[in-house]
Amino acid sequence: MDLINKMFGGSPRPVTQSTTDNAPKAQSPVEAAPKTTNGDEVVLTDQAQQLKKAEASMDAASGIDMDKVTSVKAAIANGSYHVDPEKLAANISKFESELDGLNG
Repeated sequence: MDLINKMFGGSPRPVTQSTTDNAPKAQSPVEAAPKTTNGDEVVLTDQAQQLKKAEASMDAASGIDMDKVTSVKAAIANGSYHVDPEKLAANISKFESELDGLNG
């Protein structure tokens, strides 16, 4: 680079770009957007707004049936809660086979 600088007077010249086409350039979406001086602005699409509402609904929902929890707690407390061992064993076996299916 030093050799080139010496050949052209010792200092680098700035590179400029010229165009021979005087037609106006098409603006990109960023250039065409109105500029604001108060900071950045984000505009969400309708689909993004719907997704945001769905996420908020999911966050608000606990997925726990509190009425059932209350009734099971009451049944345990008064001694009327009964566990069917055969049904429990069948559900555990089913759960394990489903887990094996995911890994296989």
